[in-house]
Parts: sequence; structure tokens; C-alpha cells
Amino acid sequence: MFEHLQIYAPRERLMVGLADLALAPLAWGRAHASRPEGPPQRVLLLRLERIGDLLMVLDAIAAARAAWPEAELDLAVGSWNAPLAACIPDVSHVHVLDVPWLSREGTGLSWPALVARARAWRAHRYDLVINFEPDIRSNLLARLTRAPRRLGYWTGGGGALLTDALAYTPASHVSVNARDLVRHASGGHLTPPAPGPRLTPDAGAVAAAASALAGAPFDLPQEACRIQ
Repeated sequence: MFEHLQIYAPRERLMVGLADLALAPLAWGRAHASRPEGPPQRVLLLRLERIGDLLMVLDAIAAARAAWPEAELDLAVGSWNAPLAACIPDVSHVHVLDVPWLSREGTGLSWPALVARARAWRAHRYDLVINFEPDIRSNLLARLTRAPRRLGYWTGGGGALLTDALAYTPASHVSVNARDLVRHASGGHLTPPAPGPRLTPDAGAVAAAASALAGAPFDLPQEACRIQ
């Protein structure tokens, strides 16, 4: 049942499928909602997973910056990725959010705290939210921002929570799927990103990396990071 969902565990797939049935009426409202005009001025990108997942969407983040060069482009990540996210030159601000399904046991935020944090993002008045993760839970966080346009994947559930729900293509690389979201959001084409590095580590990050490679313990200085 619900084989259209790209969820391996049968019990989890069943639960998400039932949730999708309950959320289906939201899709009717989505189809009749007005779309904002003009390019977005405030964009939030969700990439709450692990370090490799963040690295694989660097090209998509660069594509988003190329598509909307004047926009505030914010990125939400787990605390484990915050120092790395602060080294992405295309990002305006970094939000830190530790979701319980990705955090070590007992260290993630509770659901009431997650809901409160997502609602607090409304103060930024985001025009567009892009969720790079095919997950019904992060699709819910995107909806709670009340951004008038919300893009993501329906294949992990929660497509009705989005204004634009695409299918994740398992045969394509993560980076290709992520760029497809940005392409869709920007009207069906991608502006070539400006040449340059995808990461620009500061002196503190470079020193910490050198220390790590030498086998010494280190702490990446948080004062060098643009974290909210």
C-alpha cells in the first residue's frame, strides 16, 4: 500500500500515506491560491540532514543565488552543520534547528519547540521556502512559515503542505534533484552560477582543519560564523 511513496519501511510508509490522505484537502486550497508576482526577496532553504547531504546541495544553493542575486538567502541546518554552513558564500544567514529524527537520542528539539521555531520564522516574511529533503516532517515546517510559495518533494509525503510539490528522482543524483527544485522555482531555467568556490572558510576554519589533520583536538570558533 502507498507504493508511490519513496519510503522503505512498510510501517512508516503506511503512516505517511494515511497522513497524506488526511492532508489531501489542503491541496485544493493550494490549487486556488494566488501566486506572488516578481522574484522573491526573502528565501529560506531547508537542509536539516547530515554533512554529506549539505555538501551535495552546494550547487543548488549557488544556483539559487544566481537566480535571485538581490534576495536574502537564508539556510536552515542542524547544529552539526552550522560551522560548515557559515562558510557558504551565497548564504545570507544561517538558522540552526536540530530536528529529533536526525539528532542523537535525546538531543533534538521537541515537536512543540520545532513548531514554535518554524512559526518564529514568519517574522522574516519569507516569499519562498525550498525544502531539499523528501520528508513530510520538514514539509510541515515549511508550511508553518506561511511563506506564500513552498517547494519540495511529495514522494516522501506531505505534498499537500507545499504549493509546488515535485517528485524526487531516485535515479538522479541528490544534487540534480536539488537543482531541479531551484529550476522550477525560478521559472523553468537555471541561471549559471558565478565562478568561484562553493565554500570560503575563514582563517579560524583553516587553522582548525590544519589542527584536525595533525591529529590534535580542535573546536571551530563560533564567533567567526554567521549563525542566528
